[in-house]
Amino acid sequence: PTELDKFIFLYCYSKLSASDREAIQTLAKTEGLKTVTFGGSNRWCDINLAYDPLLFLSLYDKADYIITDTFHGTVFATIYEKKFAVIKTTSQKFWMFSKCAVCLTK
Repeated sequence: PTELDKFIFLYCYSKLSASDREAIQTLAKTEGLKTVTFGGSNRWCDINLAYDPLLFLSLYDKADYIITDTFHGTVFATIYEKKFAVIKTTSQKFWMFSKCAVCLTK
């Protein structure tokens, strides 16, 4: 979307905890950024978009920060050389990945 200038892109499958949500909102406010997501799992974001593969790549390209809980989200953040954070989830499926991804952010 052309109206997006400065934003944090949330690519998360899980619903975020209140403390994670608060930290992201604080970062957005401090940096003067909008929060953008798609898929509807984080309806509290400023902008919620429908899934679209080309939009996905465009959001990664233009985002100031990436917040993710997925393997692919981390890979794309690395490819696009973005500042990113991996959210640790309670889901067993993502637990091992989240634990490994923390090493990438250090």
